[in-house]
Amino acid sequence: MSAYPSPGSSGRSATRRPAGPDSLAARAVLAVDPAGAITAWGGSAEEMFGYRPEEVLGRSVGMLLPPTVGDEEMPLRRALEGEVVDSVVTERLAKAGDVVPVAVSAAPTFAGGAVTGAVGSYTDLRTYERTEARLRLVLDTTQDAYVAIDAGGHILDWNPAAELLFGWSQEEVLGRLLHETIIPPRMRAAHLHGLRHYRSGDASRIVGGRVELCGQRRDGTEVPVELSVAPIDLGGGELVFTAFMRDISERTRAREELEASREHLLEAQLLARLGSWEWDLATGEVTVSDELARIFDRPAKSMNAREVLATVHPADAERVRGESRAAIDGGAPFVSDFRIVRPDGDVRFLQGRGRIVRDLEGRAIRMVGTDLDITDRVRGEAATRRLAAVVASTDDAVMTATLDGVITSWNAAAQRLYGYPSEMAVGQAVGMLVPPQRTGEEERIIEEVRLGERVQGHETQHLTRDGRVIDVSLTVSAIREDDGRVVEIAKIVRDIGARKAAERELGRYTRDLEALAREDALTGLLTRREFHGALDQALDRADRLAATCAIVLLDVDGLRGVNEREGRAAGDDLLRGLARHVRRNCAADHVVCRV
Repeated sequence: MSAYPSPGSSGRSATRRPAGPDSLAARAVLAVDPAGAITAWGGSAEEMFGYRPEEVLGRSVGMLLPPTVGDEEMPLRRALEGEVVDSVVTERLAKAGDVVPVAVSAAPTFAGGAVTGAVGSYTDLRTYERTEARLRLVLDTTQDAYVAIDAGGHILDWNPAAELLFGWSQEEVLGRLLHETIIPPRMRAAHLHGLRHYRSGDASRIVGGRVELCGQRRDGTEVPVELSVAPIDLGGGELVFTAFMRDISERTRAREELEASREHLLEAQLLARLGSWEWDLATGEVTVSDELARIFDRPAKSMNAREVLATVHPADAERVRGESRAAIDGGAPFVSDFRIVRPDGDVRFLQGRGRIVRDLEGRAIRMVGTDLDITDRVRGEAATRRLAAVVASTDDAVMTATLDGVITSWNAAAQRLYGYPSEMAVGQAVGMLVPPQRTGEEERIIEEVRLGERVQGHETQHLTRDGRVIDVSLTVSAIREDDGRVVEIAKIVRDIGARKAAERELGRYTRDLEALAREDALTGLLTRREFHGALDQALDRADRLAATCAIVLLDVDGLRGVNEREGRAAGDDLLRGLARHVRRNCAADHVVCRV
């Protein structure tokens, strides 16, 4: 699907090119006189058409016309008649014979009220086509659903992720109205209302931001999505909306479960009265329990309301005062999370809950409630967020697994290393990463960790999604419950392929050096060092066996003269030939060396 129209089969087109990022394309600029002769040649003209200025100046601009494009389609001709021509898509002929798709804009030049020539701008659309292909690849591979509609709400584009999310194929939805395809019936009127108002110039809370709402699948079920919409003005009154939608079912479910759990926890905390207090609204006296006095690190069990508020962190004090007043005036429960500062400067996080007690006439006389110290939880959440950020950004693959070897988490580096996205890896057996020749290794590692050992820097090989075997280093440790029980394992995997390749290369280099030290590079005979070793062995053997050994020394006479008369290469050939001859005429147990 092309974002830019191409010339038709006839080679001519007066189609207006949609507005787009002109800076992405090469642009040639040229000028002609009233007779159509080229008077200026600049911009990317030489790069686009292959002609140097001296090759075109003074020649007719018609030289750039392909045989299939008629002279009447030339925007410069029309500009010479006084017309301003905006972005006509057509073709032009390069010096090498290539036909170049271009968008041409042209305008006349004037002097004394008369047309004195014309200037044309040529945009190379091949750059757009390459850019569009890359963008298309991104849209087709992104995990977010992508949908584009026109100003009337008709679907113009629909990527594979949208097919998976909503159950409609691209062929089925193109041209359909969006609200009849993926918008639940109860929301369709609001969608159409917003579309009309945006076209009339009104602002929209959806366009340009991120919102959470529901979409409707083909089978009628609803799916919560996070939606971001952007308008694109193509010019000429043509408007397109692009939308990216992400399935947030898991996020929504987790949020609902978290909220429900939080409410249950709050109820349990309120009943437990971990730190209770009672505020007499008439006198301002606040009576606190022993536990709350400990939380505040104050000996007094009775304080004035002003003293209590003075312990609240300055950044939270005004808000807490306003929430207390709202509860007293409006009768709603007091609910507030805030910080206090202890006498020693220690900052604690509290979660306060309270209710108003009224007399028979409905006047507020007391507020009673509890404060829960949530400092450890708040700091733990912050530490968890920091740890999660570290795990997400590290270059090492990090994963966790149960003691049965089922993957429970998988970071971005693991996806890059193995090729499996998180949703494909989590829930699978970690054995899928183990090559057949290392079957059983993973179970042994898990058993070692379960028994309390920590695996550090264990070098092995793993299997990637595309079947490659890679060298890795493993560090595996136990994840324990508060009672010390091992419940999962944490594994850090580092790609050591580059290091292993370097080690193999070093080994080859070492072997090559050893070979060079053992054998003469020119003749292939053993070197002087090897000669001495062989001689020592022969003499030792002769001593042990009371035998003799012989040394034959061959001197090559006249070698220097050969080198001087016929060149060094001839001398080298002579030495190699002599070495071969000697080897052929020696027994297998004879040692032949070049000394």
